[in-house]
Amino acid sequence: MVNKQNKIPIFLSSDNNYAPMVATTILSILSHSSLPVDFYVLDSGISKKNKTKIIKSIKSEIDYSLNFINIDMNLISNLTTPEHYLSYASYNRLLIPEINKNLKKVIYSDVDIICQDDIAELYRLDLGHYAIGAIPDVYYKYNDTDVRQRLDLNENHHYFYSGLLLVDCEKWREENITSKLFQISDRYKEKIHQGDQDVLNIYFNSNYKEINPRFEVTNLMIKYSDFLNEEEKQAVKKPAIRHYESEEKPWNKKSFLNEPMRDFDLFWQYAKLTIFYSELKFNFIIMDKLKNRCKKLFSHLMYLLGHLKGFFSETISVIFYLFNLFFGIIVLIAKILTLKIYSPTKEKDIFKNIINNKGRVAK
Repeated sequence: MVNKQNKIPIFLSSDNNYAPMVATTILSILSHSSLPVDFYVLDSGISKKNKTKIIKSIKSEIDYSLNFINIDMNLISNLTTPEHYLSYASYNRLLIPEINKNLKKVIYSDVDIICQDDIAELYRLDLGHYAIGAIPDVYYKYNDTDVRQRLDLNENHHYFYSGLLLVDCEKWREENITSKLFQISDRYKEKIHQGDQDVLNIYFNSNYKEINPRFEVTNLMIKYSDFLNEEEKQAVKKPAIRHYESEEKPWNKKSFLNEPMRDFDLFWQYAKLTIFYSELKFNFIIMDKLKNRCKKLFSHLMYLLGHLKGFFSETISVIFYLFNLFFGIIVLIAKILTLKIYSPTKEKDIFKNIINNKGRVAK
């Protein structure tokens, strides 16, 4: 048995909607790690059924442990999450150093990532006198005027992602950082656009360790690779960790900003190893068809309303509201039907030729 101190503590955070991605993230990390890993999942409502699926999905030759830690949502429910695809669960990471006070240094990772290299390399990085290590957000690095003014960031600060953090828990606790972050969230609640990520950047203003970008290669880095510096370009060529940031994910869309999503296949290769695989396939295919049909319906409706605008302006507003309500109901019904119709025993008949042997979703 490996000494506990030689294990890598990794914190993940999820609600029930992201439960399948907890499994894919863990499997990708274990597939490349040279050291045993202790996983701590900050649980914001994962069902007992999905916890069982996560546990049964994980098979590894590397020693690991998996712990689900219930989070009292009342602690964070009054915090700001303006972007509709952000979850309150993202704020859980602010509590990490206080959850297990025996841990000196930990990794935090979002669950919309796929690890492609040894996570021990990241864990061994020396933080020096800094409390955290993070990767600068390339978008804000080159388009930062608004965020600097909005969050009162100084000229030397590089706005960073909060999706992958290396944390010195001892220093964090010494400086009482969790309490200070909650105070910042309250003070800047009218200015926060990116939830806890904005909060962290306000506090760690020019006071964090910049980590090699290969540990968090994002969709935006790939999209705008021509504008990156040499280190960032090398990271894009050979990522250690692939982060599918933003609203567009490989389990709900094949593209990013209207271009094919690179590493779309990569996610599905790991999803295929989980018990969630068939369910994810079913949701992807059904929701993809539903979205395409609703887009056509919406386009026709807007064309019609455009011709009627001069006569029925108030009526148009009502119709637009009703359409949005109708679309929401349709999506809800589709999800319910997915759960009721889906049967693992029918998988081969329903999905024959949809996924090829390489884990790629067929066009």
